[in-house]
Order: sequence, then C-alpha cells, then structure tokens
Amino acid sequence: MAFCAAALVSATAGSASAYSYESAVSAGCHERITMGALRAVRVQLPALPVVVPDRQLTSLISDLPFALDSDMKDVTGAALVIGVRDNDLHGRGPTEIDQLATIHGNPENQKEHCLRSVGDDEPDGSVRALEACKAFIRGKVVEALDGLDDKGVPDPNNLVDIDVTLSLRGHVTTSLPRYWTRMGQAVHTLQDGFTHTFRSADRLRVRTVLNWVEYVSGEEVESRDGPLHRNGLDQCDNLDDLRQTNIATASVASTELLRATLDPALTREAKLAAVDATLAKYLSFEPGCTEANGWCDAPERQYQVGASCGCSVIRAQSGGALAAAAGILGVAFLVARSRRRLKKLAALPIAVACLAAPTAARAQDPAPPPPPDGTAKTEPAAKAAVEAAPDIDPKAAAPGVITKSEAKAEEKAVVRDRSVFGLYAAGSGSVTNASLNGQLGVRFSLSDRWTVGLDGEIDGWYALQTNRFRTGVLNVYATGIFRYPLRFEQVNLRSTANLGTSTMLIDLYGAPRGTTGIFVGAVPLGLEWKATSSVYIIFDVLGIALPVPQLKGAPFAYPMYRTALGVELAF
Repeated sequence: MAFCAAALVSATAGSASAYSYESAVSAGCHERITMGALRAVRVQLPALPVVVPDRQLTSLISDLPFALDSDMKDVTGAALVIGVRDNDLHGRGPTEIDQLATIHGNPENQKEHCLRSVGDDEPDGSVRALEACKAFIRGKVVEALDGLDDKGVPDPNNLVDIDVTLSLRGHVTTSLPRYWTRMGQAVHTLQDGFTHTFRSADRLRVRTVLNWVEYVSGEEVESRDGPLHRNGLDQCDNLDDLRQTNIATASVASTELLRATLDPALTREAKLAAVDATLAKYLSFEPGCTEANGWCDAPERQYQVGASCGCSVIRAQSGGALAAAAGILGVAFLVARSRRRLKKLAALPIAVACLAAPTAARAQDPAPPPPPDGTAKTEPAAKAAVEAAPDIDPKAAAPGVITKSEAKAEEKAVVRDRSVFGLYAAGSGSVTNASLNGQLGVRFSLSDRWTVGLDGEIDGWYALQTNRFRTGVLNVYATGIFRYPLRFEQVNLRSTANLGTSTMLIDLYGAPRGTTGIFVGAVPLGLEWKATSSVYIIFDVLGIALPVPQLKGAPFAYPMYRTALGVELAF
C-alpha cells in the first residue's frame, strides 16, 4: 500500500498494493502510468471524444486528493484515474489506515492486486493466482464494454456509482462513465501484475506470484506459499534497469489493454479476443521455478521484503508528517509512564480557581487607602468602600462619614475600567481539518464580565493530499464573552460562544459556491492580557469551530479544533 505507516499497519492486517497511488506520503505511480497510457491511446485514436465536465464534476475534479495532469482534467481522465485508485482505496481516504488494512488483508481481495490468496499453494499456486488475476481483469473489461454506445465509443451518459474520498468534501458517492471507471480498475490489476511477480528477463512471462495475505498473518512458508511481497519492486523513481523495464512494460501493457477495447474497427467479440491476447502476452506462466532454485535465481529477490506497505517511495516533505506521528506516539508513551506526574497536574484547576477568586478584600487584609481628592476610585475600590460604609441614616451621620447609600451612589459614578466600544482582530489555525483563518469584529462591553460582539471571518482550508490552500467559507456570527476576573489585575480568563451563518466561497462536490448554512463556535477557556489601557491581547488556547455551510441534501461540515491569537482595541 502507498501509505507507509509501517509500525501501525503491521500490527493489524497490513496492506499491500503494487505501484503506489498518490498521497501525502507516496508517489503517484499508478496515476502516472495510467495517464501516460491514456495519452498514448488518444494519439492513436484521435477521434476519441473528450468529455468536458459540468460544474458539479468540475468541483469534484478540483477537490481530488491527487494531481491530474493538465490534459487529464476532464471526465475521461478523472474517471479513469479514480477507477485505478479504487482497487487500493475502495472509497476510503489514504490515511484511514485501520480500514485500509482490513481491505488489503482480505483474502478475497488479493486477485485485485495479482497476489496469491490463502489457497494458492505450491506447486501450482502461481497458476491459480494468475488465473484469478486474469479473470478479475476480464470481468472488469466486460463491465466496461457495457458502457460503450452502439458505435463502440464510451457513452458519457452510461454511468456507474463509485465512492471516493475528496480532500475537503470528504467521502462522497459520485456517478462517472461506466467504461472509464471499470477500465481503471482493470488497468490497475494489470499493472500490479508487474510488481507482484518474479518475471522472465524480458519481463513478459511470470515465473512466480508473490504472497502478502499469509505473510501479514504470520503463517507464510515460502516453499509452500511463494515469495514474500517486495517493497522495492513498488518504486517508480530513481530506478535501476530492472525496475525501469518493469514500468515501461507495464505502461505498454496498459496502453494495449485500453486500445483493444476502444478500437472502433473491432466488434465486441473481437475486442474481448484482443483483451485475452493481451492478458496472455503479459500474464502467462513460465514453469520450473521453485524455492529450491531460488525461483530461477530471480533478481527480484535483492529488493527488500515489505514489512507493512506496498510502496517504499516516500516524498521528502513527508518526513515532517511521519516525525509528527512518531512524536505523538512518544508523548503518549511518556504520559503512560508518568502517572505520578499527572497527579500533580490535578492541582492545576485548584490553582486556577484560586486565581479567579473574587477580588474583594479579605477580612484580614488592610483596607485600601482612600484616593486623593478629586480623583475617581477604581471600581473594585468603590465596591470595597460600599462594603465598609456604615448603614445609617445620612442625616444622623457624623460629619465626614460616608454612609452606605452615599457610597453606592459614588460607585455608580466610578469610571469603568473597560471602554464600551472596541475592535477585535485575530488569526487562528487548526490541525484537524487543517485551516488558517482571519477574523475581524466589533465589541460592546455590557459590564466588566459580559461583552457581546459581531464578527466575520474567512477560513482558508488546507488540502493535505495536494498540499494546497483553498478559500473555504465566510462565517458571520454573533459573539458572547464572559470573563472570570483574576487577582492579577491585568489578566483575565474568559469563555466565548459564537452563533451565526457560514457561506461557501468555492464550489465543492454537492456544496456549490454561495450555499449558506450555520456556524457554531466555542472557546471554553481563553486568556486575556491587558497590555495597555486600551490594548488587550487575547489567546484562545483551544476553540471549537463548526461551519456547516451545506444543510440540505448531503450535509457538509468542516469541524475544526483551533488555536487563536488576537488583539482588542478599546475606545
């Protein structure tokens, strides 16, 4: 399999596909070979129609988790490559390792990759595996031929449903031309026949078929079950002569298979005969190779055995992602080993509660000194004065004594610590459903504890598989803030809630531009620091943002756990 998370996958059923499909951590071998084959067929058959996508399919193509060449961004190219990837993914995303491991470890799915199944034991296991492989390819070709019109040309209106996971939209079911989708699945298996076998020197005949399913179960015996799956055979970059020849031959075979089914001069029966001849040419068995003679001294044995995944080609930029995954596992391990330290952390909420205790003076604290004449008290000092004032009739009070009623009146006249009106700007980022977001808003302070506001933000969504940012949605919402005053006068804790609308700014499959739904957000605990008398720095450590711009039909949501840093200017 292309997504090489070795330790995780090998602990489960494992996964193996031959030439890798494109993902954030693997090269697009299958896609590259397939697009090259379609390009060659278009040269050979210039009358072959190219289907231009409508708005819905254009949005699907722009959200695919892999890159299509510029001349492949039509319905024909997209459907063919989606079909090629389906053998490995079955509609899943490349990072759904647990589900992919189950799919690839299923004995019934081995024929899709030209691998041995559980019963394909020596001495004739390779023959049975090859027959199952060819039968799968031929079956998909028959389904593809059902998608041709009466002139033998792919019918763009003869559709088949297929599941696919998109970069931003996630899992969808779409309808694509039957011919191109089914031929993609057939071509995938034919290509796998060159990396899951040991072959003759000219790369045309199969000497033995490799084993994956029994290897990952720990029950593989090479003399009985055949050679182990080789990661090294899956590479499609920086290759030696043998693997270069392998890919070149697989490319020619893919072109011939497509050409055989598209030749307008052939009847359906003649096309099937041409397909059978192509399969016989590239998937015929050459007897005489066993473990005893090193499978005829196969040069393929020099390549490493796959511990967990089919493709060992890892892009340079994937190092950060793998390092991050390793770091997360390491932290989890250390935490599990440090439960005593966790007990100490339990005291943290108590410390925060102490800091957030009311700021009124305790009984043993000395009373605050009175402010100079002609100056206004701070609001906490005014409240303290109210509590300290005697509750007597002002007419009976001694000269110079401030009564409780007079103190309350003075408290109302105290200058407020925070201005009524303010402006807010912030930036935030999310790792889960990756995004970078910009926010602007206005604030109205109702009291020292309560503030309301109105905000707008634009979310920039990051497609991990294609390493590309796209403008996602415009969110407009009302904001409510509640503060928890701390003993440190310049610092407050706060909680925030948001409710409003979310509008699509781009076309996604099933969620067109302009679609409007709801936005819900919350920051359970944030930090506010008073930098100056009119500047406040806001740090929201962990917030939850849920834009749901598409409510009807198949709802679309893009939940984010994000951290924000902002500044509020009080006027």
